[in-house]
Order: sequence, then structure tokens, then C-alpha cells
Amino acid sequence: MKRLLCVLLAVLIICSCWVTAGAAEDGTTAPEDKSGGWVFNSQYQLPTQTTEYTAGSGTITWEPTTVYDETHQCEKAASGRLTLNNASISVDATAEKGIWVPVDTELVLIGSNTITMSQSGTAIMITDPYFGGTPSLTIRGEGSLTVNANGGGDGMEVRNEINIVEGANVSISCSNGVGMFTTAGRINISDSTVKVRIADNASSRGAIRAVINGYPTADITIENSHVTAINPGGLSMKSSGSISFTDSDIAAIGTSSISNGYPSEGILAFAELSGGTINISGGTLYAQNNYENTDRYNYGFDLPYLPGKVTATDSAVICYHGSVYYLVQSGNNIQYESCAYDESTGAITVGNGYVMGNVEWKDSLLFPDSKSNKALYGRYYDVASQSNKVGTITIPAGTEAVIPASGYLFSYNLVNNGTLTAKGYCDNYGTLTNNGTINNYGLFYNEANTQFSGSGTFNNLYYARNFPGSKTSDSMKINGLILNYDNTVSPVKWEYVAHGDAQLLCTNNQIVGANSSVFQPLYVLSDAIFTIPESRTVDASSAALGVTWETLSTYLSVQGKIVVNGTLKLPPGPVQEKLDELLTHITGTGQVIIGESTAYPVTVTGCTADKSFAVQGETVTLTPGVSAQGTRFLRWETSSGVTVGEDNTFTMPNGTVTVTAIYSHTVTFNTQGGSEVESQDVEGGQAAAEPAEAPTRDGYVFDNWYADAGGKTAYDFASEVTGPITLYAKWLKELPDPPAGEGGKQYKLVMGEGVSEVPKGLEDIYDAPAALETAMKVEITKKNGSIPQANTAVYDVTLLVSENGGTTWTPATEDNFPAGGLAVTLPYPSGTNSSYTFTVVHMFTTDFNNHHAGETESPKVTNTNSGIQFTVTGLSPIAVGWVKKNSGSGGGGWYPSVSYYDVKVEKAEHGTVTASPTSASSGSTVTLTVKPDEGYKLDKIAVTDSQGKAVELTEKDDKYTFKMPARNVTVQAGFVLEQTATPSPSPKPWENPFPDVKDSEWYIKAVEFVCTNGLMSGYANGRFGPNDTLTRAQFAQIIYNKEGRPATGGSRFSDVKDGMWYADAVNWAAAEGIVAGIGGGKFAPDRPITRQDLAVMLWRYAGSPKPRKNELDFVDSGKVSGYAWKALCWANENGVVNGKGNGLLDPRGNATRAEAAQMVMKYVNM
Repeated sequence: MKRLLCVLLAVLIICSCWVTAGAAEDGTTAPEDKSGGWVFNSQYQLPTQTTEYTAGSGTITWEPTTVYDETHQCEKAASGRLTLNNASISVDATAEKGIWVPVDTELVLIGSNTITMSQSGTAIMITDPYFGGTPSLTIRGEGSLTVNANGGGDGMEVRNEINIVEGANVSISCSNGVGMFTTAGRINISDSTVKVRIADNASSRGAIRAVINGYPTADITIENSHVTAINPGGLSMKSSGSISFTDSDIAAIGTSSISNGYPSEGILAFAELSGGTINISGGTLYAQNNYENTDRYNYGFDLPYLPGKVTATDSAVICYHGSVYYLVQSGNNIQYESCAYDESTGAITVGNGYVMGNVEWKDSLLFPDSKSNKALYGRYYDVASQSNKVGTITIPAGTEAVIPASGYLFSYNLVNNGTLTAKGYCDNYGTLTNNGTINNYGLFYNEANTQFSGSGTFNNLYYARNFPGSKTSDSMKINGLILNYDNTVSPVKWEYVAHGDAQLLCTNNQIVGANSSVFQPLYVLSDAIFTIPESRTVDASSAALGVTWETLSTYLSVQGKIVVNGTLKLPPGPVQEKLDELLTHITGTGQVIIGESTAYPVTVTGCTADKSFAVQGETVTLTPGVSAQGTRFLRWETSSGVTVGEDNTFTMPNGTVTVTAIYSHTVTFNTQGGSEVESQDVEGGQAAAEPAEAPTRDGYVFDNWYADAGGKTAYDFASEVTGPITLYAKWLKELPDPPAGEGGKQYKLVMGEGVSEVPKGLEDIYDAPAALETAMKVEITKKNGSIPQANTAVYDVTLLVSENGGTTWTPATEDNFPAGGLAVTLPYPSGTNSSYTFTVVHMFTTDFNNHHAGETESPKVTNTNSGIQFTVTGLSPIAVGWVKKNSGSGGGGWYPSVSYYDVKVEKAEHGTVTASPTSASSGSTVTLTVKPDEGYKLDKIAVTDSQGKAVELTEKDDKYTFKMPARNVTVQAGFVLEQTATPSPSPKPWENPFPDVKDSEWYIKAVEFVCTNGLMSGYANGRFGPNDTLTRAQFAQIIYNKEGRPATGGSRFSDVKDGMWYADAVNWAAAEGIVAGIGGGKFAPDRPITRQDLAVMLWRYAGSPKPRKNELDFVDSGKVSGYAWKALCWANENGVVNGKGNGLLDPRGNATRAEAAQMVMKYVNM
């Protein structure tokens, strides 16, 4: 029944007529009075024309934007502007509204406007209850709006966004509702002033609220504004998204109790922030301050209610909550979970602290001015457990924290991943983890049993000290001196760095730093290393003059190592053997001065010495390194004219000594089943000699010596031998049934597994053997998609030929390769037999038998008793793939197989046709790419199946496609000469004067064209030289002739001299920007011109036009230089430059005179 009533109400709303006003006494229409509320809860009730109303002493003006409703055949308001001009609205009825609009509304404020709600109800409502719309509200204007909803309702409810912008001033007061909230959008406040005050018994829903249930997208953003949000009974702001303050003054106050009209406790509470962030950038977040006309509150963050992250910039707060001061924000971003301030000492005790930005601890920032003793503690008092707790202070990466000279840091757990600059007093009681940088300018103490760890750097520029039991990790990089309480250097690897340019001095049994601070006597413990870098001096020479060694040991004791790369000065010791013992702990490249004597370093390579430093006249004993198997000591090599005796000793001179032990190493030859080869002894640093005679093995041919047993890395006999090595012979297996010899020739077929090096003809395509092998295996899977790549192998098959009775064998070339192809029988791959189906792919490595390097062929395979047999027109590399033949139905169930059929392309003269793929299943699409040779064009192309039936072809973009039938197919194509008309025919037919140019050649028309047009001519011997290369100067001359040989300026290139036959042509072409030289001010006139450079010159001569397509469809397009790409694209699409057959463009190949003539003719006839 209720549902029916709602439907009837909606119908009545839609069908009702709108009456705008009544009649006045003078007959005019008087504005309707809306001082009791401007309420239209349906878009069909809204006026569709601009209408003005009275509201108290002011007015309300409605300006709609309308649309035509096709369903109800009428106009309706889709959105509108509502202008309040000193309007006053007062609502007395319960649950009524001050303003209710169901569409997007722009509320413009002029003057002072008020809305007063005497009883419960919402002052401003922008919702669509009947049609489910999501309208938004934008408030702007320089006026103000004061909303008093103390009757128990809400101040403002909007379905979608609330935007308060452009200087608007909005003040909302509620007794028991929400000040302003959205149910499906954001709240954005910009360049405006907003005050929201909830009464003392307010709900906990928030003074300013943007919440979408289940969606963290309802944000509150405040920019360049003044905002006050006070809710003593609950939350000041509530968001399911993020809350962002930018350059704004914010007083957001929420309290849990009230006393005498003033809250005794306060929280800036964003308790409903669902994992988002609170971002404060600029402006002020007020605490312990009066904000305009608000009451004075002491308030702070209730941080346990913050699941998100709070960041702040340029704001600082010490907050009071209950009887405890809370450190909330300081400097540039510092946040603590629990902080307490001790008024008696001025100390702030921290629980788990986290420095989130660059923080400098300043008196005025963190500590009250009245307190002189300022400290930060990494511990806190836990009220719940009534006990002290240890906290952690963290400095993240990219952050710098500064302890001022007047400040103190007492840390229990300090984690530094950024930079800590300690100018004051630091005392660490627990663990100190340093993965960043600590710069110590003050006093830095590690108390008893503390742990100093991490992989960062500690720059001790002043003073640092460890107490008993404290430990420092080996991975810590310490620049400076860290002294233990028992006056010992910590057992770590560290380096002394003096402060400034001063040195470290030892006087009066004390070590004194550069700033005259007193250090305790120095001890170097076991496993510790004390390094004196270059240009630094540790001077202990006057510290113990006249004392015995026993006295000396009270201030200097070394059980670890002292690395002297600078200078170490020590007093003379009366007991020399004690001093000798000390020197055994010293290494480095510097010097040690003992009284008036100087000890110099002894540097050794490949051996050991009993002293790393020695004074003049001392005996030094050397010990060769432990001889490894295959290594033998030969002799000593020394510097400074030192001679080592047969007892391996020498007398130390007055200077540094360098000693190198020289060894010989054994090179062993592992023939892997072949005849034995004698090993060699080679002095270190020298090269081994390649054996004069190769080993032999029945049924195999020796390939080469390799550094690995698998034969992947060939050994370079020019390399130095630095240790004992073993070299391995690689064998190629002889295959059965080599070709029969004829005319004194003999043949061998050999096979190796894998590819050990990329053939020279493929080096521009594949940079490593592994890349070539992978490409071969991919070709197998292209030919037969049912073969997994795991079932593939690559072989290096070579045909060897001998013309001297088998004395020497060399790989066959095109000249001595058997005509009609070569039958090859490969052994079955491991794990296979004749029950498998095999696919073979061969790749050409050179231009061979009308094939180009990189092309492949897939011969038919026959399974035989001795292996798989096939016939190829070239060899190496060969890839084989296999799959088990279908054995029919059986216990394992039936699996349908896919049949593949071959696409055979018959070879054509004067052009090529390539098919992709070359093996396809029935119904799949096969693409044919046609490439005519220079001077030719396609005449006809046809596809027939194995029964002679024609297969339909489709042509598009110079390519042909067809659907693969369930049979093998054959492609046949024919090419014919292009017929090109000359622009200026001679009065009589041209007679070919050149004996080396046949009238049947493809370039005959081009030669006729350039000769009859005066662009080219023959040689003095009467020949044209069609296959000769053309030089850069010659082609410049051709273009110059075409231009009519205009006047030119001086030479621009050092190698183009005035008076040379080509000088005018080159100088003109350079001036016109057609040629640019090769760099260094040279042109290289006699250098053969490449096909791409010829195209570039023509392209520039044509004005460098932009090509229609920025692409080249050739297999070697990757070889085109960047500067020539656009030129070749233009030349190719205009028919000036074509391929050379087999899909090759050959951009870097030299252009012949015939090719140049053809290109010039095509350019002129474009």
C-alpha cells in the first residue's frame, strides 16, 4: 500500500502545473514569498524559467538550465543557479527543509544570508529522492551564509560533491546533527571561509563529513582557506578517503567531554580515516591558540585513532591532552605515537617515533623557551601497564635529522636510514642501527652492552666512545676514531680521517685530535685494522722518549693490523726485537719512522715476506707461494737493484722494495679419445704454442682446441698463461655416404653438436652462438607447431673437400659444392628412432646457389636404418625437431592431431616470393610477399594444390594471401622488364655503342636514358662498365649534369682540389645541401658510393620530401643507417630504389653504374 502511495505521489508531482505567483492589486504579478523555505524535491516541480522570490528583506532568484523530457513530453530543469541576495529563510515546521533542490545547483551568495531551523530538519538538502540522481552543490560569491540548525537537524546534506569556492563565507551551527556531509562524493573548500560548530551534545558523526560506505574515495580537500570544525561530542572531520590541507588555517577540534562551556580535553580526530592519508602542506594547524572568534582550546592528536599517515610541512605543535603534553608535529614532518613532556626537566619522552621529513630540532620549535635543559628520550611511560617502555626513533632514507649543540638525544633504539647530524650530546642505551650516515660533531656515547650495527657510515669528526660490552659490526664504515672505555680500538675495519688538515698526534702518553680534544692511549685489538691514509700522519715520536718498551706498551699495543699508507712516527725502542715484532703488524705503501730510522714497505707478489716494513740493513726472508699441481717456481724479480740469495733472503736498502715470484705452468692437452699430444711448460705471462700436428681419431675429424670440454669456447693461443690449464680437442663426427669424388676431388661429411661460433656471413644478424641456435629452434617450431622446443637440436654439418688426395681438407664453396644438392644422413638424435617424425631446417651462411645469408630451407625428411636423410643445397647450421608418430587409439584415450601442409615456392627469375608460414594447417592464412629485382615487375602469380586445383588469392598492400587447403600447395610467379618511356626521345633510335652492355639486360633502358640525356657516358675504352662501382664524386657529377652545370663557389673540402674534374660538381652539391662530407672536412671523392648514400643524395636533391610511410619491408632493413632511413623510405615507395632479390635491400652495399643509371631514370620519370 505504501509503495502504491509513493507511485501516485510521483505521478501527481510529474503531472502537476507550476504556478509562479499571485496577482497584485495593480494587476501585476507579485513575487512569491519563500522566507519559510525554498523546497522543490522533484525536478518536475522546479520552475523552467528564471523566477525571483522574496525571502525576508532579500530575494531568492532561480535560473534553470532546462532539457526536453521525451518520456513525459515536457521541459524540465536539469540544473540551475540559486542566488541568495540578503535572503532570510526561517523554517518552523518539523522535518522540513530550508532549501531543497534535486539537481546540480550553484548557490551564489550576495550580501548576508541566513537560514534558521527552529525544529529538526536539514537546512540545505541537494538530493533527488524520487529518481535516484546524484546532484552536487557549489557555493560561491563574496557574500556570506549563516546556517542555524540548532533545532536538532543537519546543516547541509548533499548527495554528491560539496564545493565551497571563490571567497564564499559559510558558517554552520548544529545542536545534534552533522554540520555538512556528502553521501556519495567529496568536499572541496578553496579560497573560502567555513565555520562548522556542533553543540555540546552533538552526535559522533563529525562536523564535516565525507563518507561513502565501502569506498575510500570520499576526500576532504581544503586549499587557501580558513576552516573551523568543532564537535565537542565527537569527530571534527570524518572521511573514508583522504584529508588534505594546503596553505590553509585549520582549527579542527573534537572533544569527548565538556566542562563549564569549555572542553577540558581535546583531540584533532580523524578517527574514520579508512587507511588514507592526512596531508598538511603550508598554513597553520592551530593548537593552544585563539582562532578568530572561536573559544580557546587546548587540544592535540589522539594518535592511536589514526590508521592512516599524517604528514605536515611548516607547522609545529606541542599539544596538551589531559595532564600530558603531546609532541604532534614539528619542523618539517615528525610524528610520534606516544610522547610526553616533563615540565621539570624540559625533556620530551618518545615512544615509537618516526621522523618523516627533514627535521632540525630548534629551541623554539620543540622545547618551551623557559626550559634550558632540552632532551629527547627514546622511552616512555605506559599508563596501562604502569611501567617504562623502550621506544624506537627512526630516520628514514632521504631524511636529515639535526641535533643542535644545545640539545640532547637519549635513545634506546635508534634506526638511522637517512642522515643524522649530531652537534649536541648523544647517549645510546640500546641498539643503534645505522644504514645511512651519522655525522658526529659532538659527544657520541654507546653505553654498556649496546649494539652498534648496520652497513652505513659513521663520520666521527669530534669524539665517540664505546663502554664495556658494546659491539660494533664489521660492516660499519667508520671514518674516525671510536674508543672503547678500556682505551682500545673497536675490533672493526676502520680508517682514521683527521679533522680538517691537521694530523693525529701522540704527546704525553695521550692521543690528541685535531681540535685538541684528548683521546685515551691507543690499543689495536686482535682482528682490528687501524688505517692511516695517504697524506695523513700519526705522530707518536715524542710520547715516550727515554722510556722502555714495557712503558711503551702501556700506551700502544698492537695485536691486529696497522695499515700505513701515509706516515706513522714512533719513538726509538731500546729493545729492537720488540720493535721487529711491532713491524710484523704493519702493512701499507707509506713509511714508518722510528726515531731517526725509517722503515719502508716490502711489497710482494706471488710470495710472502717475514716483514712488511723493514729498515735499512735488515734481512728480509721470502717464501714462494705454495706450488699448485702443474706450477713450478722459477726465479725472483726485484726492484731497487736488490738481489735475492739462494736462501731466499735479501738485505733491505734505504727505500721501498718490490718482489715478484716468477713461476712456470703446465699446459695439458686432453684429446678426448684422440692420439696423444705432449704437454708444455710455459712461463707465467707468456703464450703457449699451438701443437704443430693435430691429434687423430678414427671416424672423426679434428676441429680445434677449446678451453672447455664441451667445445663452446675456442682457445686463443695468443693469450697469456697465468696458471696450469687443460685444453680439450673437439671432434667432428664423420657422416656416412659422402658425395662421390670426381676429377681428383674427395669429399667428407662431418658433424658437430651445437654451434661454437657464428659464421661470418651471419655476424650482422646474430651476435652469439646461443642466439643463432635459438633462432634455428624457433624456425623448427614455425615449420611444425606440434614440436615443442625441448625436442629440437642444432648441428654444425660441414662438407670438406680435398684436391690433393686427402692430405688437406677445406670447407666446400659454391664452386666445388655438388650440383643438384647434397644428400645428408644424420644419426637419430639421442632418445629417438625411426618411430618419430622429423622436421629439418637449414640456414644459409653465405650468398650460395641463389640464396642469401640468413635464408632457410626445409627439405623433405626420410627415416632410414642409419638415421634421418634429406637433401640440401647448402650446409651448416642444421636444426632438427622431432615428435612421436601418432600410434592410433589405445588405453590412454584419443587425442586429435593437427595436420600441417607444405607451401612450396618455386624459384623465379628476376624476383622472389616468400611465404609465411611455410607449413600451415588447413584453413589458416598464408601470406605471400613479392619482391621484384631492380628493373623488373611482377607479371603473374598463381597457387595450386597437389591435385592441380587453383587456390584463390587476395591482394592487399602489395601482398597476397590465401586460405590453406588440406593439401600441399605450390606457388609460381613470373617477372618481366619494366617499360619506361624516356622524356625526350632522340630523333632516331638510339644505338647501343657499348660492347659490355647487352640489349637483353634489365638496365638497357636506363643506360640509354642517362646517355641520351647527357647524365652519364662511357669510358675512353668504349665500355660502359655497368657492374663497376660508382664513386661519390661520379654521382655528384651526374646530379650536377642533370642541373645543367650551374656556376659554383670555392671548395669546401680539403680533399677536393680546384681543377679536378669533379670539383665543380662536389662544391655545387655541398652548397645546395645535397652532400655533407664524411667528417673532418673531407668528402672522400674516390670512395665507392653505397646504395643508401645514393638514395640520400637523390632525396636531398628532391628537397627532402617526407615519405608517406615510415617503413621498409626488407629482411635487412635493420642495416639502414639512421640518416638514410627517410631517404630510403621515400625512394622505395616511389620506385626509385627496389630490392636486389630474396627480400634484400642491401643498403650498405656499393652501388654499380647500372644501378645508379636505373635510380636516376626512375627519379626523373617520377
